[in-house]
Amino acid sequence: MSINLSCRKNGLPVRQQSRRFADVKTFFFIIICTAASNVGMEVCMSESIAVSCRVRLARNLSEYHFPHILDNAKANEVKKRISECMDRRSYSFIDIQSLPNVDRLLFIERHLISPDLLKQPEKSAVMLKKDETVSLMINEEDHIRLQCMLDGLRLDEVYALAEGIGKYLESQLKLARDKSLGYLTACPTNLGTGLRASVMLHLPALKHTNKLGGVFSALNKVGLTVRGIYGEGTEALGDMYQLSNRIALGQSEQELISSVTRAAQKTIENETKVRENLLRNDNIAVSDRIYRAYATLRYARILNSNDFMNMISDVKLGLSLGLLKDRSHATIDKLMINVQPAGVMKRMNEEAGAQRRDIKRAEIVRDCITNHIMAKE
Repeated sequence: MSINLSCRKNGLPVRQQSRRFADVKTFFFIIICTAASNVGMEVCMSESIAVSCRVRLARNLSEYHFPHILDNAKANEVKKRISECMDRRSYSFIDIQSLPNVDRLLFIERHLISPDLLKQPEKSAVMLKKDETVSLMINEEDHIRLQCMLDGLRLDEVYALAEGIGKYLESQLKLARDKSLGYLTACPTNLGTGLRASVMLHLPALKHTNKLGGVFSALNKVGLTVRGIYGEGTEALGDMYQLSNRIALGQSEQELISSVTRAAQKTIENETKVRENLLRNDNIAVSDRIYRAYATLRYARILNSNDFMNMISDVKLGLSLGLLKDRSHATIDKLMINVQPAGVMKRMNEEAGAQRRDIKRAEIVRDCITNHIMAKE
C-alpha cells in the first residue's frame, strides 16, 4: 500500500500535519495503524461474505442398481454394508424412516442432508459425525453422498477431509468405476470425479444493485453454477447463494477445487467493491435500510420466515460495514439456521402452526439481537 504524503487533510498537506506529532515515528505509526485498520475491515468483510464451504463426493457400489430402482431389501443391504464401514464411535447411524418429520426438516435446514434424501425414506439413511462437519447420505440419488463442511472459504481443507474419507470407503467397498469415465453416478453431471465443491456466499449488495445477473452469466461460461440456499431448485433466501461446479467430468479434483475457489474469491471481490461504493455514495439510504431492519428484529412480536431472512440479511450487511457491532462471532449465521420453521418447532418441542411459530421466532430473534447486536454509537 502506497502512502501519498502530498495529499491534503483538514486543509493542510500531510507533510505539514506531521509536524503536529511529537516525532516522525509517532506520525508514521498512526499512518500504519490506519492502513492496517482498513485492511482489517476488508478481511472482516470478506469473511462475512463467504459463510461456509462444502465438498460432496458421489459414489456407488458396483454390485447394486442405482437407488431409484432398488427394492427395499437391496436398499437395506446397501445401508448395512456402508454403515458397517464407518466408526460408530464418531458417527451416528440415522434411518430416515424412523426420524420424526420435524427432525427431517431440521437436518435439511442445517444442511446435513438434502431434500432428495427424503423422497424415499424407507430406503435412505445418514451417517452423521458428532461435530456435524461430515455427513454421509445413503441411497439418495447415489448409494453414497459424502459431504464435508467447514466455515468460511476453506475448500482445500474441506477437500482434504473428504478425500481421506473417500479413499477409506474405497478401500472397504467395491465402488462402480470406469477406467475412462471415472466414478459412475446416477446423474451424468456427476460422472467422473463425482465431486461437487460449493461455497455459500452472502451477496446483498450485488443483488440490490441488480448486478447478480452479469456475475451469474460470467460464472456459467466457465462451467460453474449458482443455486439457492438449500441447493438445486431452491430459493436464495436472505441473499444467500451456493456457488459450485456444474459438471464433474474432464477435470481433476484439484482443478475443480481451484476453479471454484478462484470464482468465489472473484465474486467476493465484486461484492466487496459494491458494498464499499454503496457506503461511500449512498450512505444514508444504506444506513436507513440496515437500522430499520435492526430495529424491527429487535422489537417485532410476530415474524415470518421470509421477513426474517430479508431483514437479517440487512443486519448481516450492517455488521460487515461496521454500522452494527456483534458481541459474539458468527451469531447471525447461527441465528439464520436456528429460527427456520423446524428449528423453531424443535425449540417449542411440538409441531406448531405458522402463527405460533412466527410468535416464537420473534421472541428468539429479539433475545439474540438485544443481547448480541448493538447499533454503532
